[in-house]
Amino acid sequence: MRRPLAALVLTVALAPLPARAESPESPEPTAATVEQSAEPARDAPRDFFLELNLGSFTPEMDGTAGLAGGFRRSRWSFGAELDWLLWRPLGSFSLAFAADYGSVTGQASSDPTTRLTTVPLRLLAVYRFDLFARSGGIPLVPFVKVGLAHTLWWATDGAGGIASLGERRALGGNWGYEVAAGLSLELNFIDPRLGRQLDAKVGIHSVSLQAQYVRITADNFGAPGLNLTANTVQAGLGFEF
Repeated sequence: MRRPLAALVLTVALAPLPARAESPESPEPTAATVEQSAEPARDAPRDFFLELNLGSFTPEMDGTAGLAGGFRRSRWSFGAELDWLLWRPLGSFSLAFAADYGSVTGQASSDPTTRLTTVPLRLLAVYRFDLFARSGGIPLVPFVKVGLAHTLWWATDGAGGIASLGERRALGGNWGYEVAAGLSLELNFIDPRLGRQLDAKVGIHSVSLQAQYVRITADNFGAPGLNLTANTVQAGLGFEF
């Protein structure tokens, strides 16, 4: 009697074990499932675009009254721009704020070592034709920009002090506008898996290489006085997040 009873108890105790071992409800995680869970949603919000640019700074000011010899051309300039996405029907429409820093050396009055520094601040409307990049996987994105510019400027002499331009101190601010056009190449197509991981972990949807031509006027809309209008060819990186 005891042996059949013991066998029955042992059978009931061990019966659930194979069921738990063979249950398909809790499979072991694999590399594919981990990667899939890390992939962000395709319609994840993309609200901002950050640009970091390096360019060749070319002011159009030779012959301006008060300059004895003009300034050497083609010096480096550095810039940054932050775009805020407003609308995306047939591309991306954004409102942007940009700031650059550039300097050239030359001669003002009788000082041959004058350094002119400009900081153009701009409020821009930006359009990026990224429709095919979003829907068709084409990584090339042309873009255009237009907006209002205010260029802060100052000139220093060989001793590092503010120079003189004619009868006044060489510093101030000039109003104008910016127009720009360029082309960017989104780099996610090189390694889509790395792009998805960057999106999931950091929130950067795409990284781009870009080049653009930028013209910033700084002549107070044609008023008499110092003209600091500049043309810049820039190259840099773009980050969409």
